[in-house]
Amino acid sequence: MKQRFSFAVLFRLAWRNIWRQKKRSLMILSSAAVGMIGILFTMGFLNGILNGMIQSGIDSGLGYIQIRPSGYAEKRKNGMFLEKPFEIENKVKNAHLPAGVSFSLRMEREAMLKLDNKSQGVTVLGVEPETELGVSSFHEWLKGGTFLTDVSERERELGIIPCLIGEYNLKKFEIEVGDFLILTISDQMGSSSSVRVKVTGYFQSPAEPIDKFSVLVKRKDLSNLFSGKSDRVSYLVFGLENQKIESKVLQILKQTLTEFQVAVMGYDEMEPAISRMIEMYDQFSYIFYLILMLGFGLILFDTVFMSVIERTYEIGILRSIGTPSGFVFSMVLLEAFFLTLIGVFIGGVLSSGIIFYYEYHGISLSFFAKGMELMAKSASTIYPSLDIKNFVNALILSVIASFFAGFFPAWKSIRIKPVKALLHQ
Repeated sequence: MKQRFSFAVLFRLAWRNIWRQKKRSLMILSSAAVGMIGILFTMGFLNGILNGMIQSGIDSGLGYIQIRPSGYAEKRKNGMFLEKPFEIENKVKNAHLPAGVSFSLRMEREAMLKLDNKSQGVTVLGVEPETELGVSSFHEWLKGGTFLTDVSERERELGIIPCLIGEYNLKKFEIEVGDFLILTISDQMGSSSSVRVKVTGYFQSPAEPIDKFSVLVKRKDLSNLFSGKSDRVSYLVFGLENQKIESKVLQILKQTLTEFQVAVMGYDEMEPAISRMIEMYDQFSYIFYLILMLGFGLILFDTVFMSVIERTYEIGILRSIGTPSGFVFSMVLLEAFFLTLIGVFIGGVLSSGIIFYYEYHGISLSFFAKGMELMAKSASTIYPSLDIKNFVNALILSVIASFFAGFFPAWKSIRIKPVKALLHQ
C-alpha cells in the first residue's frame, strides 16, 4: 500500500511541477509538437515518394514478378529471349498459384519513334492486349482513343500496326489519335527495321518519364518486325491483387520452373535502384530523427535544468525530511517524460490530420517535373503516408531524448545538500 501511495505522490508532484511555469512548459510542449510534426510529415513525404516510385514502376510494366532468361540479372540486356516460352506459360497456368495472380507475355526492344525531322528514343513493349490489363495500368491511364484496337485489313496489308503512346509524345509530334508514326528497331540480323504505326490511343501516367519513353504495340507485331516470326517472348510479367502474397508466388514459381533456364525475380531484384532507395531512406530517416530529437533534447535539458536550479530550496527541504534520493531523481525524470509525451501526442495528432488530408489530395510537384525525372519513375504528385513503424520510431526516440535530457538535471537534484540548499534560500 505504501508503495502505491509513493508512486501516486511521485506522479502528482511531477505533474504539478511542469505546470508551475506554464509559459516555459508550453514552449517545451510546442517545441516537441512542432518537432514531431516535422518528423512525421517528412517521413510521410518520403514514404509517398518511395511508394510512388515503386507503384509507378509496377503499374508501368515492371510488375511484381518477372520470369526472365537465366543470366538476365547480370547482363541486363533487353535482347535476351525466353526459350520455350509457351511451355513456360502452360506450366504457370497449371501451377497452384494463390487467387489474385495474373500474368502476361511480353517482348521489349529499344526503338526510335520518328515523324519528319522529329524523333524520340523509346522502349517498345510488345504486349498481349487481353492479359496486359491484369499486370499494368496503361488501360487505366488511357486519355484518348482505344487500347491497341487492331487496324483495318487494308492497313494490315500495307504493313501498318497499332500502337499506344504517351501524351508527351502526342504533343511533341503534334499528332492526334489515328495519325501515323515511323517506328524503327534493330532486328535479329543487326539491321534497322522500320514499320509504320497507327496511334490508336494515348495515355497519361503519373510520371512523365513513362509517357516519354514507353510505346506499346502487340507482341506478335513486334516479334514479326524483329525476326519475321511471332514466337519471340522476352519475359512473363505478373500482377498481384495483394502484395503480401509476393514471396509465396515467387516460391511456387521457382519450384514449378526448375526444369527451365529462367530467373524468377521480384520487383526489387528487377530494379536494384528501389532497394538502394529503401536502404538510403532507412538510413536518412534515423539521421533525421536524431537531428530533430537532439535539438528538442537540448531545449528540454535547459528547461528541466533551470527548473531544478529554481527549486533548490524545495528539493533541499524534501531531502532534509528524509525523502529518498531515488524519489527526487524519478520526480525530475518524470517531468521530462511528461513534457515529451504530451508534446509528442499533440504533434502526432496534428501531423496525422495533415498527412490524412494530403494522402487523398496529394502534393503536386509538377513545378519540379523535370527534376523528378532524375528520380526514376517518380510521380509528379506525391501522396504522403504513414505506418505504425514511423509512429513507434518517433515515440521511442522521443522517450530516449527525454531520458538523456532529464538525466543530468535529475542527477544534479540528488547531489543537492539539504543544508546548503536551505542556506541558499
